[in-house]
Amino acid sequence: MFKFFKKNKFQTLDAVYQDKWSIVAEKGIEQYNVLTSSERIWYNIRGIIDSTNNGGLISYYYNPGAENVYDAIEDLENLGLDNIALIIKKYNQILFDGKIVSKDLNERNNFVNSLSEQRDELLQDLEFELAKQIDDLENKLTSFLEKEKLIK
Repeated sequence: MFKFFKKNKFQTLDAVYQDKWSIVAEKGIEQYNVLTSSERIWYNIRGIIDSTNNGGLISYYYNPGAENVYDAIEDLENLGLDNIALIIKKYNQILFDGKIVSKDLNERNNFVNSLSEQRDELLQDLEFELAKQIDDLENKLTSFLEKEKLIK
């Protein structure tokens, strides 16, 4: 899990950024509830970006991280990314057949493994929509982190 979160587009950025991200990622994994609000946004949004870039949004759900999906939706909305929050909400609705997204990884994996072809096609459409907006999401996150003085 930690290695997954460490893989990101920012690998070309300076070591200070990487060190800060590593601290936030580790804190989020080990003590999610003590993240500051800015750290939580960083942790949750980075998880969505990294998942989308490294296997598609579906990988967000079959890895740790999606236990905080409702916080991630709130964080997207706080960044003014209602369109991406809506994609995630629709994805949840289709993938989990209208049920609440479980915090349990095995339960989420059961839904992923039992996808019908029709539901999978609907999810692929949402994946495509999110992929078109991933650069905007990346840029908004970077701007937010700079504004919050978490990165330079």
